[in-house]
Amino acid sequence: MTTFTGKPVEIQRPQNEVYQKLANLGDYQTYMDQLPEEIRAKIGDVRFTPDAILITAAPVGEITLAVTDRRESQGMTFTAANSPVPMTVDINLTPAGESPDATILAPSITVEVPAMLRPLVAPKMEEAANRLGEMLGNFFNLSK
Repeated sequence: MTTFTGKPVEIQRPQNEVYQKLANLGDYQTYMDQLPEEIRAKIGDVRFTPDAILITAAPVGEITLAVTDRRESQGMTFTAANSPVPMTVDINLTPAGESPDATILAPSITVEVPAMLRPLVAPKMEEAANRLGEMLGNFFNLSK
């Protein structure tokens, strides 16, 4: 298994508040619908239910990232279903320095990639982890 870590995103909200909003996935569909078209195009076909993120990815089809672990105020873990390879996605939350009013959100994707495919897959997985962090950061900025 290989872990690809996205760029950490700083959110100007307390850690517990970030977790509470993150844990309520169903609300994200409303935010997704409000994003400007150019941002939605970058994100791609992503939908939200209360306990899962549904991503349509060609040529695989729809991949479901279901919540498998909720860590109060610390983050969440999602496990992929319908994925061609085993995969988990972690969203980790930590305080941003000394400020109680800012949180660092760090996404990571752990996936089983054969060694010979790693050079081809690694850039796409890094990009996916970065996009996930960017998307979540945009949701928090939209919902202020």
